[in-house]
Amino acid sequence: MKNSHIHSNEVSGNVINSASGVNKVRAELSTPYYMDKFHKQYHSAVSEKRNKRLSIKQFPEGFTAFSEKSPDDTNTDFGDAWMYNSGKSLGVCNEIYAHPELEELSLEHSSHRRNRLRRTQKLWADLFQHDEDLMYSSDQYSLVSRLSHNVSVISTLEARDEIYFPMAFLKGNRALGGAYTYLWQAATPEQSKVQRAPIADKPIKEFHTGGCLFGSTLYGVDQQGERHPLTNPHHQIPEGRIVESIYCPYDSHPDELLTRQSLINLVPMMKALSHEQAIKLRYHLPLANYIIYGLNWYFKGQLTYESLLQYIDLVKERAGDHLTFLAGFEREHGITVLTSNTIESLALVETPTHQLLTSLLNKIGVEQRDCQTLSQEEITAYRAKVSEAMWTFLANQPVAESDLWYEVRTKVNEGQLKIDLGDLLSINYMDYSANLAMSVVQHGDREVMSLLPTHESPVMHWYKRALAEEYGAALCMQWLVPIKVHMSDFRDRLFFTEDYLSQIEDVMSNNLVAKNFLQTASIALDSPELADVMAEQIHSGFIMHEQSIQWEEEKTQAVMGAVADIFILNTEEAEIT
Repeated sequence: MKNSHIHSNEVSGNVINSASGVNKVRAELSTPYYMDKFHKQYHSAVSEKRNKRLSIKQFPEGFTAFSEKSPDDTNTDFGDAWMYNSGKSLGVCNEIYAHPELEELSLEHSSHRRNRLRRTQKLWADLFQHDEDLMYSSDQYSLVSRLSHNVSVISTLEARDEIYFPMAFLKGNRALGGAYTYLWQAATPEQSKVQRAPIADKPIKEFHTGGCLFGSTLYGVDQQGERHPLTNPHHQIPEGRIVESIYCPYDSHPDELLTRQSLINLVPMMKALSHEQAIKLRYHLPLANYIIYGLNWYFKGQLTYESLLQYIDLVKERAGDHLTFLAGFEREHGITVLTSNTIESLALVETPTHQLLTSLLNKIGVEQRDCQTLSQEEITAYRAKVSEAMWTFLANQPVAESDLWYEVRTKVNEGQLKIDLGDLLSINYMDYSANLAMSVVQHGDREVMSLLPTHESPVMHWYKRALAEEYGAALCMQWLVPIKVHMSDFRDRLFFTEDYLSQIEDVMSNNLVAKNFLQTASIALDSPELADVMAEQIHSGFIMHEQSIQWEEEKTQAVMGAVADIFILNTEEAEIT
């Protein structure tokens, strides 16, 4: 299906009618026809490694969930209607109307949730000057959402303060995309009390977002042949194991595809909020940060020097692919993309790979030692020394971003913030939020908006705690990713998924992400017509995928049966002779 088909979704008549409520799409999703046709799960391939089969569910709010079941389970019932976001249970939080798909959240803490809902509605209303329903327009682009209690508002059991409203992005009367969005401010309590000028009077001048590389499929292979996902910050390599080679079996990861398609989806929103003026997008491309991941393993004594060089070369190559995409994105959409970060003075990116380690240690004033020859105690002390020296170096450079590092380092040393300066990965955590600060400091009051997905919210919360007081408040528009993974050992996130990748990418390759976002738009627009069109296209893709998997399995079984027959025949002939 081509993009032109997806994006030809005209919304007839008034795109929003406050008097009518939002009952049409809700009624459509509850009809026996819709439930019988679309309220089912689909089956994908079996993982021999996990002895499980991948299954697929589709939620009409605009989410596709991948989970597992036993290989022989062919039940197509939808079953459990809960959905998860990085391990958190998503559900409808208004607790007023019955809902056909997502489970109602528990009434526990409902008073808190209602208060938070009203506070979130007020922020939306103040910013866009609409009391209940939102229709904000620039010259060509519009944003439509429902701020009344009738909407299918999503929250979580574990993070009740996050209230997500469905929003549609339009150009004229054509729906281009949408998302479930949560608006808040990364600000001190005093800053939050000061009302920002409405978007109509003061547009957003710079947006801040970012993406990841590889997913968790850049592996280090140890001396026993076991693979370790080196870009997974939660993974621990067992003591005594040393990575001796690097292995990357995939040219791309579905999480990277999700990031790119999600960024394209956000373009109409950026156009509207910026009044279609010159748009700047500060995109955090974590090339230097991924090099630090590799250095962290090296300074733990769990990555050989040769493997470190191989790892860095692969990271640079994959980052180059992302830069190529961003250059094309910039040309196509007329958005200036900035990929700078606050650790550039370490020169991790531009230094040739074979010189990088020596250059870095000379720069920060730390002697070079062979980590393979050190005791565990010596390794721990050496790694802490390197990390603290990097913090000191970053805090004392004649560049603007050094002030950020100096102030946070001072707060840590004075006990105002808790972060281990001896942990190399603390540099990455700081850089993610400091990158947002570099945007904020260049503009006026809340003229910068962070556009990160929900699972990246720690970036904004760390900014709020560590940097907002000195550098100012930032508007944050969190959004829910439409692709969900319900597998706890992959931390319920696509990024950490290491299996079923070709099947997930095949399902996503038919513009699934864009169609999911348009489903969310159908909720915001109360458009059963758009909901039906998107459901038909999405489920047709699932049926094709399921049929292709079945055909491959039948073909494999036929080949195995033929081989077995030949074996039996040869055995019988041998017995006769």
